[in-house]
Amino acid sequence: MKRYSKGLLKNSMVTMLGVAGLTLTNLAPAQADNYYVSKNGDNSDGKSWKTAWNELDQVVWEKLKSSSNDKLIIDGGENQMVYHKPLRVGGSGGIPIVTMGGTGHNGQVVIDGLGQQGPGIDVPNVGVFINGGRRGGLVVKGWELDGVRLSEKSGNFEGASILINLELTNNGRSGIHLESDSEVIADKCIIHDNATNVLIEPSSAFHFNPSLITRCWIYSTNYFRFNEGVRMATSNPDCKIEKCVIGPGLRRGFVFAEVSDWHRTKISNCLLINATRSNVASGRGLNISNVTSFMTKADPNGITHDCLTVKNVQNPSETNNVESSIFYGGVVRVPVGPGAGTTRFNTQYRTTGNTAYLGSTMQDPLFVTDVSKFSDRVSLDQLIQADFALRKDSPVPAGSGSSMSSVAQLLAEIDGRGW
Repeated sequence: MKRYSKGLLKNSMVTMLGVAGLTLTNLAPAQADNYYVSKNGDNSDGKSWKTAWNELDQVVWEKLKSSSNDKLIIDGGENQMVYHKPLRVGGSGGIPIVTMGGTGHNGQVVIDGLGQQGPGIDVPNVGVFINGGRRGGLVVKGWELDGVRLSEKSGNFEGASILINLELTNNGRSGIHLESDSEVIADKCIIHDNATNVLIEPSSAFHFNPSLITRCWIYSTNYFRFNEGVRMATSNPDCKIEKCVIGPGLRRGFVFAEVSDWHRTKISNCLLINATRSNVASGRGLNISNVTSFMTKADPNGITHDCLTVKNVQNPSETNNVESSIFYGGVVRVPVGPGAGTTRFNTQYRTTGNTAYLGSTMQDPLFVTDVSKFSDRVSLDQLIQADFALRKDSPVPAGSGSSMSSVAQLLAEIDGRGW
């Protein structure tokens, strides 16, 4: 199993073992039952492909027991199988929901709302483990509200919900909506062309269970849809965003509300590509390290755009935590004032605005792809194909910038072995 950060999973052993069908107090093997959903089933008892429940809203959750290692398998047919009803996860929680059901059932599973309100997958008050089996193996699209909503309330489920290999696209409010006060891990997900791709707003005032978004590609296929990347919409979100590619095509890559505990949300080892308004925008604070941010001189309409935006000018000294990052292009729109926070080991080139915030010198980081000739109307395809890794002759100090340096690198990692 992939090892996540110690802080993230220190309270999640019960959850992780639960995913494997174990508990800390009962390690004896139990008789596991597989249950099935298929458009070709007769909708009787869900115990075989023949008797499978024939839509996602037909699952009888009371039959599935996490204590018995039960599992729900959704049919993808030979190539693809499309469902039009939402999947509302019920029962006691902890049930693995998977695709890739064997020969004749390994096609792509699509949950298409066709404009219904949704959400497409709703996870209320329980934990869940959902795995699409491969890149984009489970697609959730076309819902008026959210593709996936996780809305566990504090105290109802003490472990994590885990989403792997999902594609979430063209949903009206968000691709993933994290209202959860429990831990959520989103790994190897492709999230694009949703109004807000990832919306994080914990339901309680104090969210002490950290979540993780890792190895995800979050982008838009059209600059003029004004899609947001990751939006922290309420106070006290405790979330780590790591090894993701954010962009291109977005209006804003990361958006932080004026939260009172902004420092508990951290962006690290992410590649931010050419948002039309701002790669990172914050109402109050920034906490980022080992980020590579690229921007053309202006957006496709010729309007300047920001690599960093911080709006709070009342106390700028508490807004400065930016380390070991690379900023190529864009406006540094940060209040001028004493900086009591940490801004060190950063590299910038072709930036404007309050550049002193990031450092005193300008130097070309020398990416593998020569981005110096990219115009304001550079195509999304060019940006997607670009490699922002550092050349061997780069002047940037070792350990700076993102370890995730291209879309190709991320997709190769998503397609690699794991989970």
